Amino acid sequence: MAQGSAVARRFYRLPTPLERGMSIRVRARFEGGVLRPLEEVDLREGEEVELIIRRSVTAVYGALLRRRPELSREEVEAVIGEIEDEGVP
Repeated sequence: MAQGSAVARRFYRLPTPLERGMSIRVRARFEGGVLRPLEEVDLREGEEVELIIRRSVTAVYGALLRRRPELSREEVEAVIGEIEDEGVP
């Protein structure tokens, strides 16, 4: 029995977040008119997904600091969070 359960554990894998219907965050680069993921994604060929596109937080952070150098990183992240919650692109 113990050996059988070890074999089952060896070949069983947990479903990925996408397989469980959850979302994941993946960075991508826009090149040649196509968004290319910067990391491996677990999708089948031809599978459709929903995208929410936003500029890199680094770019937004830099722009905010240039305009308001007195802001701390936490304050900048709070402002970005407020903007995202409002749905402003």
